[in-house]
Amino acid sequence: MQIILEKIGPWGGNTGRKRDIKVAPRYLRSMRICCGDVIDAFAFSYLDRNENLHETPLWGGVGGTIHTILLEPSEFLIEISGTFGPYGQFPSIIKSLMLVTNLRIYGPFGQLHGTPFHSRVKKNDSIVGFFGCSGEFLDAIGVYIHP
Repeated sequence: MQIILEKIGPWGGNTGRKRDIKVAPRYLRSMRICCGDVIDAFAFSYLDRNENLHETPLWGGVGGTIHTILLEPSEFLIEISGTFGPYGQFPSIIKSLMLVTNLRIYGPFGQLHGTPFHSRVKKNDSIVGFFGCSGEFLDAIGVYIHP
């Protein structure tokens, strides 16, 4: 049985290296956000349809404070929002992120300056993975939604 995912985004800039996953996600398990003034880096782990765990490396640089979010077994991500815009010599990077699950709100991380973006899933859907671009910072982020 193939997992059918909806891909939304990305938001942010188009510089940096393209980041994506090779195996379709089914359940999101954790996220790591490194941030100070902006989102320096982002990583996540997920389970595929066979319950195999996959972890991404950090997408971005090594600055900022690391925040680790471990989702409970009954917890799932339903909304992502944030801001993007210029930062120093970089034309557009992710400046802030906020993650909302069915149980709680995480963040905001970074500074709430720039152009806002927001994606909330439909009832019974969840965000199960991410894609984007990164270099020294997280340049762009998009989401995979599982119906």
